[in-house]
Amino acid sequence: MIVVQLQGGLGNQMFQYAAGKALSLQLNCSLKVDLNILESKNDTFSNNYLHTRSYELNIFQNLEIEIVKNKDLLKFLHGSQLNKIKRKLGLPNYKVYQENEFVYSDHYFNLKPPVLLKGYFQSENYFIRFEKIIRQSFRFPLEDLGDSNNDLLQAIQKTESVSIHVRRGDYLIPEIFKVHGICEKSYYVNAIERIKKKYPNASLYFFSDDAEWIQNNLLKYFPNSTLISGNHAKDSWKDMFLMSSCKHNIIANSSFSWWAAWLNNNPEKMIIAPRQWFKIEDKNFNASSLIPSNWISI
Repeated sequence: MIVVQLQGGLGNQMFQYAAGKALSLQLNCSLKVDLNILESKNDTFSNNYLHTRSYELNIFQNLEIEIVKNKDLLKFLHGSQLNKIKRKLGLPNYKVYQENEFVYSDHYFNLKPPVLLKGYFQSENYFIRFEKIIRQSFRFPLEDLGDSNNDLLQAIQKTESVSIHVRRGDYLIPEIFKVHGICEKSYYVNAIERIKKKYPNASLYFFSDDAEWIQNNLLKYFPNSTLISGNHAKDSWKDMFLMSSCKHNIIANSSFSWWAAWLNNNPEKMIIAPRQWFKIEDKNFNASSLIPSNWISI
C-alpha cells in the first residue's frame, strides 16, 4: 500500500492526497493517510516554527480515505527483520520516500509499494495523468454553502468574474514571512490591469484574510468590486469553491488559491500567478514546476 503523511492546511493536504492517489492508481494498490503530524499539533512549517493545522480533507465527500492506525504504521515501517537491522545500524528505511526539494522529481513514479510519502508534492506533474479522477475527488459539499454564499455564487456565474486572492494573515508572522513573503500591491494592480485589458467588463471579487488592507490598498483603485472575507476556519473551503467558480483567477503565493484556480473548469480561463513564489532563495525552494504552463506568471 501507499501511505501519505498529511501536513499543512487544506491546499497542502490536497496536494499530498492527489500525489498519493496518483501513485496508488499507477501501482494499482491501496492508499492510506497518516494524520500523526496534524494530530500531534507539531506541523513543522520551518526549522524553528510550529504551525498548528487540522485535518481538512473530510469536507470532500467523494474521497475514499482510510486513515492508517499508529500500530499499523509502526508495523508498516519497522515490521520486517531487515528494517529492524537497518534501524539499529542507522541506515535509511527504504519504505520512506522523503521529498528533498520542492521541485517535481521524475523519480516519483519509479517508487514501489509499500512506501510512506513525506513532503508537500506541490506540482500538478504528480497527478496530472489522473486529472479527471482528481477533479472528481475534490467535489465540495454545496448543500452546506449557505444563503449568502449561494447569492455570491449566482452573481459570480452571471458575470465575467475574476477572483483575486490576497493572503496576508499568517504570512505576516516573521518566521513564515522570511520563507514565503507576501504578494505586494503592485502585483495585484498589474495582474488586474492585464486581465481587464482582455476583459474590460470583468467583475472583481477579492478574497482575503485581511479585509482592512484590501479596503485601504486596492478598492480605491477598483471601487466597483466585491470584497469577500466572511468564510473562516472550517468554512474556508467556501472561499476556495467560490474562487474556483469565477471565470478567471489571480492567485497569491498560496496552495489554497492555487487549487481554486486549478479546479476552475472554464476552458478559456485566464490565471495569473506570482513569478516569485518564495521569498527565500534556496535550491530547496525551487518552485519552477509549481505553476502550470498555461498560467501566466508575473
